[in-house]
Amino acid sequence: MSDDTDKLSDSANELLNETREAKREADERQSEILASIQSEHGGDLIETTFSVTSDHSAPIATKLNGELIDRINHIESSVPTDRSEVDAEDLQNVSMLMDETAALLADIIPDSDFDKTLFYSVYESEGPETLGVIAENAFEAIEREVKRQYGDVDGFRQK
Repeated sequence: MSDDTDKLSDSANELLNETREAKREADERQSEILASIQSEHGGDLIETTFSVTSDHSAPIATKLNGELIDRINHIESSVPTDRSEVDAEDLQNVSMLMDETAALLADIIPDSDFDKTLFYSVYESEGPETLGVIAENAFEAIEREVKRQYGDVDGFRQK
């Protein structure tokens, strides 16, 4: 009976190895396809500037892709719209949201003076509303540049 068990065990191991190899090959093919798509159709580069304060502006350089859109939407949708409805759970999530906001700003601003630490320090010293205003200014600048690139300024669309 142990020969039968060994044969089953060998067959199971062989099948498992074949499955792993097939999965690895499929993942490799998908990676090649994704790299090809990115090479041919990479997201549009958005380059603009925005006002951090009345005295300081910062450049923005980022690809307009799903990751950027998802990160912006996550941040904007996580901010309570009515301060009177803020509860303890909202307050617990503020630090995490401000960390994500600081990281996003640092990622889209190529100037090393504007790093995540700087933006998180703004939150710590000035509060979430101040960092939120900075982020909103950046998001609006990206939106204006997207509309400009696609010819959608003042309702005018190029054909």
